[in-house]
Amino acid sequence: MKTTACKTTHRITDRTQRTNSHRFAICPLSIVLYLALLTGCSNDLDTYSNVASPAIVTFEAAVTPMTAADAAPSAEGTRAVVDGTFEEGETIGVVDKSIPGVVHCYVSHDGQFVPATDADAIHWNEGETLKVIAAWRPYPYIQLNTITHQPHDQRKYDDFDKANILLSRATIDRNTQPVLTFTRNLYTRITVNLRAGEGTSQNDIGQATLKLLNLCTNEITIDDRGTYTASYTPNDILPYERIPATTSYLRTFEAIVRSDALLWSKDDTYELIRITIGNRNYSYHKPKGTELFFLPGEHQTYNVTVNSK
Repeated sequence: MKTTACKTTHRITDRTQRTNSHRFAICPLSIVLYLALLTGCSNDLDTYSNVASPAIVTFEAAVTPMTAADAAPSAEGTRAVVDGTFEEGETIGVVDKSIPGVVHCYVSHDGQFVPATDADAIHWNEGETLKVIAAWRPYPYIQLNTITHQPHDQRKYDDFDKANILLSRATIDRNTQPVLTFTRNLYTRITVNLRAGEGTSQNDIGQATLKLLNLCTNEITIDDRGTYTASYTPNDILPYERIPATTSYLRTFEAIVRSDALLWSKDDTYELIRITIGNRNYSYHKPKGTELFFLPGEHQTYNVTVNSK
């Protein structure tokens, strides 16, 4: 995935070695990279089954621990599962592996997942004490035995949310309230914060468009027993704009991309971020001599100052 730098791309003038974070001084972009865990959810159905019967399986649910990217509680992109819980009305697909090929829709209600309808209920059979369960979100976006693409155009919030794939599998005990723990082991979340620098104005940043380049999205398939397989498709990513922006920045963009233990090697200098203002492109390339890791469940934040000289 080789790219050609645009005319306004400047070389890196200084950098420090990567430990838990990166700092890059570049023109026209100045970027600081921090890592954290990521987040995301949606909501859907709002009608629930009668769950009074003790033979109906219900779940508590949690999401693997994370650190929020910023502390703005009103920011839509950081709202869900930051505290390890799901929003009221969030829906998941559930497969009982003893009944392969049947998807049960469960919905978050009063702190637990319950059947969305009576027909969706999973039942404990007489004498049955254990079940093997697989669950995922977003549902019904991801269906059984169907290749589902993580959207690469995430400019609409619904498409950004669809990219937030959470997976869980567990053996549950009839004598214990089941807890499903969901993981984000397929992707990394990226945040880009923009502000004006030398030679640029707030109006310039307000007109800017942003693209993430030389990345990948997932293609996921879940089979009749709830086992998933994932492959990838190279894609440029069009991110979602989060409003309000992060404090002290004019605009904030969010994207979810496929994770990889080592995305780019020390010798790679691919273009990662391209900002377009009018007919000028401003680019950030990974510096040569450093490795770039997009680890599962990480949240990478790029704080960008756009300079025009």
